[in-house]
Amino acid sequence: MGDEDAAFDAWVKTLPFYYSDDDEEEDYDGAFEKGVKIQEAFLHIMTSLSLRLHEDGTIRRKFGRDVPVIIHELEYYDEPVAWTRKGNPPGLTAEFEEWVWEQ
Repeated sequence: MGDEDAAFDAWVKTLPFYYSDDDEEEDYDGAFEKGVKIQEAFLHIMTSLSLRLHEDGTIRRKFGRDVPVIIHELEYYDEPVAWTRKGNPPGLTAEFEEWVWEQ
């Protein structure tokens, strides 16, 4: 799952929707659905953590101002933009979103 990330792999194995390679071979569609749930759980943690870092002032103290936390995959499209928007205070991602849609 997490390739070479032991901590991520250990976390995924604690989830009720964890699946193994064998499970995927036996029921690809079921494993795919579990994979969606794993991604949703991970993104919930990422957006919640980002908001907490904004709310407790960590980002402002570190950078001297509010900067958006960009939550993404290798490419930018609707979903990663929505994750980024959700993980930041309202309006803070406007410049990032404008940049994404200009590409």
